[in-house]
Amino acid sequence: ELILSRNQIESFSSSTNFTLAANLSLLNLEGNKLQNIPNDIGKARNLNILRLENNKLSALPDSIVKLNRLATLSLDSNLIIRFPTSMLDWNLKFLSLRHNELLNLPSSFEDFMYLEKLYMDGNRIGKKKRKSIENMVSSSSFSAIETQIIWGYQKAENDKKEAKRKKRMAKEVARLAKKLDKRAQRKAKKAARKAKRLQKAGLDEIALSEKDSTNVKDRRGRNIGTDSTGTNARGKKGKNDKDYSEALRAAEEALSKAKDAVDEAETNLSESSFSLESVNYAKKRINEVKKLVRSAKQAGKKGNSDAYKRYIALAEAALKVADQARKTAEEAVLKGDSSAFKAAMKEAEDALKQAEEAMRKAEAGKE
Repeated sequence: ELILSRNQIESFSSSTNFTLAANLSLLNLEGNKLQNIPNDIGKARNLNILRLENNKLSALPDSIVKLNRLATLSLDSNLIIRFPTSMLDWNLKFLSLRHNELLNLPSSFEDFMYLEKLYMDGNRIGKKKRKSIENMVSSSSFSAIETQIIWGYQKAENDKKEAKRKKRMAKEVARLAKKLDKRAQRKAKKAARKAKRLQKAGLDEIALSEKDSTNVKDRRGRNIGTDSTGTNARGKKGKNDKDYSEALRAAEEALSKAKDAVDEAETNLSESSFSLESVNYAKKRINEVKKLVRSAKQAGKKGNSDAYKRYIALAEAALKVADQARKTAEEAVLKGDSSAFKAAMKEAEDALKQAEEAMRKAEAGKE
């Protein structure tokens, strides 16, 4: 084994002789600055694993197919655009071409006989080309086994991160809803206690009034001024009746406030869910405009007017503002701050309109 990873190697000297490496089974040159591989690498006939990730390779020498014992070749994160003209003698089982500049694969990939897995994610290959590549590799008359092409490594990782993010947001919304519900329950209990207290106070006043009235009746006929005393007692009872009615009204108002608190909690919960949907929709629109900008920039490399490029730059700047506002809105939802949410969503919407308008002007004036 020979491991020379992460050594800033830029090239091999002219005196490098791979004949001396005839018994080498593993060569690791990952994380250097290699721009090419010497043609006589084909002399390392016993090489079983070759790792060339994170270099600056754009092509492979034709002699590499002479490594007929090579089972694993990793070329991730290079600039590969060219392959050997024939791969019929190559017995590769695992080939990784993640994150290169590939737009397609040459027909020589039909020559693989034993290739089990081909890793292709992170290249510039569209959906239609992917299908044709799959058909080419699977229909090869030379292949002794079925080759599995893996496109979605990065996508699977991103989907996993997105699922975790959504799960965290769902937990936060549930926590906020629970907090609102507890607040409503506290308000309801407080209102119920107040109603009970007011009701009891009213009943005590009525009982006292009735007792005073009875005493006045017992004394009637014995004391001077009986009529006036009885009148006072009846007046007091009337006052207590009024107090009791007011207490009942206060209790009803307190209970009504408790019910309103519960309704508010439920409304806030539904508004939180709706707000998250609004944020996600804004994110989707931002990504769509970003795709248009990327496509326009790619087309702009072929030569367009200064005005066209200026509008593209304006669209990019507006998109940054929209994306930042969208993140602010997302944080506002988690904090339950509706005013901040509305302000951030308005800012995102305005910035998006500016970006879309800039793209329309760019398309209109690119000729």
